[in-house]
Amino acid sequence: MSIDLVNVLATQFAEEVTHKFQEAGNLRDTVRVRDIRGAKTVQFNLMGRGNAAERTTIHTAIPLMNITHQPVQVAVKNFTASELTDIFLDNQVPFDEKMELVETIATALGRRLDQVIIDTLVAATPTKQVANNISGVAANLTIDAIRESAKLLDEDGVPDTDRTLIVSPSGLHSLLEDNQATSSDFNNVKALVSGDLDTFYGFKIKKVGNRDEGGLPISINDRTGFAYHKSAIGLAVNMEPTVRIDWDEQYGAHRVTGFLSAGAGVIDDLGLVELTTLEA
Repeated sequence: MSIDLVNVLATQFAEEVTHKFQEAGNLRDTVRVRDIRGAKTVQFNLMGRGNAAERTTIHTAIPLMNITHQPVQVAVKNFTASELTDIFLDNQVPFDEKMELVETIATALGRRLDQVIIDTLVAATPTKQVANNISGVAANLTIDAIRESAKLLDEDGVPDTDRTLIVSPSGLHSLLEDNQATSSDFNNVKALVSGDLDTFYGFKIKKVGNRDEGGLPISINDRTGFAYHKSAIGLAVNMEPTVRIDWDEQYGAHRVTGFLSAGAGVIDDLGLVELTTLEA
């Protein structure tokens, strides 16, 4: 056998590209979205409560409620994600890297849009808080914590519909250990069959895993999650997540670039609850 045969061994490349596991964005539909193309700032308007009073005398002026109007301004921020594909290198692999980059960048923009919402929730420091020991001892996500979140929203008349609960995968799977969350006696969703639970106690559950963008905050072992109503959070979108492929003459390469311009704000903190769970 020739000892130089090893020098001409061929390498075969698979034509399919496997993308590194990554989450796509999933929070956009859980908040109030407004298209503000052509503006830098949007103003969401919060109208105060009214109170009907007893009319005790006639032939007198009917008193006014003096309902308040509270403007909430949200400014957008601009985000980009870009990569170059050399024209020579692109022709030397059996797949089109530009098309693969479109998928990668699109999911990155989706996660960034999620993070815009999450960062707003964190910065709000809501007055409604559920501690990790709501069940008596410090624990991960429990039914007691979800029940308390729902109660805090109920007490201020927050509508039962369009409620969202954002939790970490650890919190969700901790909840799946509770028979009341998985048994058909309490829930019509076969959570253990699917390994997931998308609705519970009036909440649409969204899980947010480990993300380079930040995800849900964790301090030592205390993870922060949120329960909120759709109308309590406003998302202003100046430019929808957009991906372009352009020719860059300077580099002799195609540039695939994603663009996003968006901002978020808390419109009514009565519709927002912060949960702390223990992730040991």
